[in-house]
Amino acid sequence: MNPSEFHAGHVALVGRPNVGKSTLLNAAVGAHIAIVSPRPQTTRQRTLGVVTGDDFQIAFVDTPGLSAQQGKALDRRMHGAVQAALEQVDLACLVIEAGRLEEGDRFVLAQVLRSQRPVSLVVNKIDRIQPRER
Repeated sequence: MNPSEFHAGHVALVGRPNVGKSTLLNAAVGAHIAIVSPRPQTTRQRTLGVVTGDDFQIAFVDTPGLSAQQGKALDRRMHGAVQAALEQVDLACLVIEAGRLEEGDRFVLAQVLRSQRPVSLVVNKIDRIQPRER
């Protein structure tokens, strides 16, 4: 294969806590590599998952849930992990929950826009809302 035909990139999965970033990573790579829990702050550091095809490779970076709270040391560390991930990726996927656009989503979007990375919106958990509400 001609190297110019091979495409690779790093993609950060960012969003507020419990929107399904880790579940999305597990689905993308086809393996259970990220811990999934209904409790917030389950993901406390970045998790890397790689998907490789014949002519591409995508390195997904699952990040901790981002919130405006930064009072505790843990909150500051997790916020730093998200910021570091955004500095190192080619694309940020903002993951939001279907039917529930919240102030926290706007906060995360502001952080992503501040990073000046291209952003893609991922609407997750669409299966949990009624068809007439979609």
